Amino acid sequence: MSANLDGSILIWILSGGFALILGGVGIVLIFLYFRNKSKAGESQKWPSVMGHAVNWDIKMDYYDDEDSSKLAYLPKITYLYQVGGETIEGHRFAFDSEPSFPQRGKAEAFLAQFTSKTEFPVYYNPEKPGEAVLSQQMRNMTAGLVVGIILIVLMVCFMCPIGIGIINTLKSM
Repeated sequence: MSANLDGSILIWILSGGFALILGGVGIVLIFLYFRNKSKAGESQKWPSVMGHAVNWDIKMDYYDDEDSSKLAYLPKITYLYQVGGETIEGHRFAFDSEPSFPQRGKAEAFLAQFTSKTEFPVYYNPEKPGEAVLSQQMRNMTAGLVVGIILIVLMVCFMCPIGIGIINTLKSM
C-alpha cells in the first residue's frame, strides 16, 4: 500500500469520525427534546406543595453570535419544599433549557415571580420527590430539535461521499 493511499484512507476515516460526531450530537439534542417534552407532560399529573426561595441570583454568560460576543442573563434559584416531612432543595424551573434573557431587567422580572412571593407551588414527582419543577410547561425548545435534525442530515450528507470514497480508495489498492 502506498503512502498516498494510506493518507486517503486516513482522511476518509477522520471525515467519517467528524460526521459521526455531528450525528451523535444531533441524536442527543433530539433525545433531550423528546425526553423533556415527555417529562413536562408527566409533570401535569404531579402533586404540588408550597415552597419558598432561599437563594437567587442572576448569572452573566457570554456567548458568540455571528458577528460579536453577546451577554445573556441567567436567573438561578434555590428553593425548599417539603414532601413527607422531608425538606428537599430544588433548582429547576422547568423541563427544558435554563431560562436566558438578553437584558438583566427581563431576567429580574422572570425571577421576581418566585422570589417576591413568600411561597409558590413546587410540582414534584411522587416516585422521586427530589425531582421537581416550578413550571409544568415546556418553553419552546424547537430550536434544539431543528438543530438536531440538521446535524443528522449533515451526517448523512457527509457519510454518503465518505463511504463512496472509501470504497473507491479500497478498489484502487
